[in-house]
This record gives sequence, C-alpha cells and structure tokens, in this order.
Amino acid sequence: MSSNSSSCSSSGETSPEDVPRGGGTIRVFLPNQQRTVVNVRPGQTVYDSLDKALKVRGLSQDCCAVFRLLEGLYESLAW
Repeated sequence: MSSNSSSCSSSGETSPEDVPRGGGTIRVFLPNQQRTVVNVRPGQTVYDSLDKALKVRGLSQDCCAVFRLLEGLYESLAW
C-alpha cells in the first residue's frame, strides 16, 4: 500500500453469514504498514469493534483488510 492514507484497499472471500457470532480476535492490516489486533465480543460487529482503533489513527473502516485468527490460521473476511 502507498504511504497515503487515502489509498485504501480491502480484501476478503468469506461472507458475513459464514462467520461465527461467538467473538474472537481480529487482526487488521492498515495503510502505511500499520496493524492492530481487536477482540470482538459476542453480538458485536467487526465494524463497531474497529471504530476506536481506526479513529485514533485517523482512518475509516474501508481502509483495511480484515482476517479472522482461528486455530492459528488467518481467514480473510469480507465485511
């Protein structure tokens, strides 16, 4: 990704219906080679979970790719 935060990309192949609603750990790849890990509580959306972490960096949710960490493997999410 470029160093310009307005250059956004998102990737994923899993539909939201395929994702269990039990919560978990989400690793988020952000522009400018930044990353963050967010814990999602049951009933909470990934979008809502990321809100604070992204606002602190001056980013929006459409500027990241989201992967679910499950049993040591990363699964790309379409959200």
